[in-house]
Amino acid sequence: MKDHKTILVAWLFFSTVNGIMFPILPIYIYNLSESYIYVGLINALPALMLMFMSFIWGTLSDKIGKRKEIIFFSCFVGSVMYFSFGILNSELLIVMRTIQFVFLAGAYLVPALLTEYFPEEKGKALGNFQSFGALGWVIGGLSAGYLYNSGYIFVASGILTLIFAFLITTIEEIPKNVFKEFYFFKFGNFKVLTYLALATIVLMTSSNIVFGLFSVYMKDFGVSEINIGRVSALTGICVVLTTTLAGIICDKFGSEKIFILTNFSYIWIWIALGITQNMIIFAIIYAIPVYSFFFTSANSMAADATSIEERGRGIGLLNSSISLGMFAGPLIGGFLAQLFNIPFAFIFAGFLCIFSTILALYLGSFYER
Repeated sequence: MKDHKTILVAWLFFSTVNGIMFPILPIYIYNLSESYIYVGLINALPALMLMFMSFIWGTLSDKIGKRKEIIFFSCFVGSVMYFSFGILNSELLIVMRTIQFVFLAGAYLVPALLTEYFPEEKGKALGNFQSFGALGWVIGGLSAGYLYNSGYIFVASGILTLIFAFLITTIEEIPKNVFKEFYFFKFGNFKVLTYLALATIVLMTSSNIVFGLFSVYMKDFGVSEINIGRVSALTGICVVLTTTLAGIICDKFGSEKIFILTNFSYIWIWIALGITQNMIIFAIIYAIPVYSFFFTSANSMAADATSIEERGRGIGLLNSSISLGMFAGPLIGGFLAQLFNIPFAFIFAGFLCIFSTILALYLGSFYER
C-alpha cells in the first residue's frame, strides 16, 4: 500500500473514535453529573490542551524534521488512557480527558504529513483525507449508541487509537530540510496565517457552541442514544459525499473564496437550528456538510502559506485556532444553556459567525495562492 493511502486508512481508525466520542461523551458526563457545565467542561478543557499542544507538536516536528514518530508516541500514550475512563467519576473523567489531549493533539499533524506527498494538489489531497475522516465518523456514529449500551465504548476507542498509531509507523516519510536557525514563531506568510487563525477561532467558537449541546438537546426531546449516533453518522455521510468535491473546488476557484462562503453559510445554519423544534428537520439542517468545505479550504490556505519545512507550525497554528474555538464554544454554550436555554445558545452562535465572515472577507482581499 502506498504511504499516502496508509495515512488515509490510519485516519479512518482515528476518526472512528472521534465519531464514537462526539455524540456520546456529553450524554455520558451529563448522566454522571446532571450538569450542563460539566458537559461544557468535558469538551472545553481537552480543547484547551489541544490548542497549546497542536502548535507545540507541530513545532517540534519541524525542528527535528520528523512527524510520524511524534504522531506514534503521542497517540500511543493517549490510547492507553481510554482504558481507565470507564471506572472514573465525572470530575476525574474530565481531568483524564484533558490530560489525554495533551498527547492526542499529535494526531492532528497528519494533514501536514499528507500534503507533503501532494505539493500541487493540496486541496484534493485534503478532500480525500476528510472523506476518510468522515467515513470514520459515520462508522463511529452508527456504533456509538450500541457501544455505549454494551459498556465497551472506551475499550473500543482505545483499541482503535492504538491501531491508528501503529499504522502511522509503517509509512516512509518524505525527507525534509532541518534549519540550523529555527524560529519558533517566525514562519510562513504571517499576515495570511494571522487572519486565517482569527477567523477560524471565531467560527469554531460558534460551531462548538452547537456541537457541544446538540446531543443533549436531542436527548431532551426524547431521542435515544442510538438515534443521536445515527444523526451524527448522517453528518459524516454528507461529508463523505462532498469532501472530494470540496477539494476540487478549492483548487479550481480558490480556497479563500470557499472559506468566505463557509463562514457566511454558518450564520444561517446555526440560527435555523435555534428556531427548529422538529427533530427531523433539526437533523437535516445539522447534517448540511459545510464543515467539509471549511476544513479543506482552511488547511489548504495554511499549507499554501508555509513551506514544507514550516508546515508543521502552519497546520499546528490552524489546529490551535480550531482548538481555541473548541475550548471557548462549549464553555459559552454551557453557560448560555444554563442561564437561558439551548436554542438561545444556537442563535447566539449564528450571530457570532457574522464576525468570522467579516474577517474571512478581509483575508480574501489580500490572499494570494
